[in-house]
Amino acid sequence: MTPSFATRGSYRHRYYVCTGAQKRGWQVCQAPSVPADQIERLVIGELFAIGGDPELISEALDAWRRGQEDDTERLEASQMAAALRQVESAWPSASPAQRAAMLRRILSHVVYDAGAKEIALKFCPEGIRQLATQADGLAAAL
Repeated sequence: MTPSFATRGSYRHRYYVCTGAQKRGWQVCQAPSVPADQIERLVIGELFAIGGDPELISEALDAWRRGQEDDTERLEASQMAAALRQVESAWPSASPAQRAAMLRRILSHVVYDAGAKEIALKFCPEGIRQLATQADGLAAAL
């Protein structure tokens, strides 16, 4: 899905559009467009759930590792936990632009299954490592 918006008067309506619908017609997608706040709440809820549960972190890492062609890019559970804790602690006071930047840093993309109303998060290991390193630096300074 690709972010988009429509403006009516002074109101800006944000939504995500199925890329298949854009390329091949609205009929190819179960949900050709989804309100931005709806899918963003799903993404954040999933991220915070994963970050708060070591078992979900392990499952997310296992899924990520299955998608790797080689094992040169290691990502540890402690790194993912530290990165997700940092995002969760910064989230309430972050501006919309800062929130978007955090998500772009740790997620390579999000897959939305409209039929099941479920999402799958695809993580960006380099961004997770960077946030984990920052979190370690902050902890060491305290």
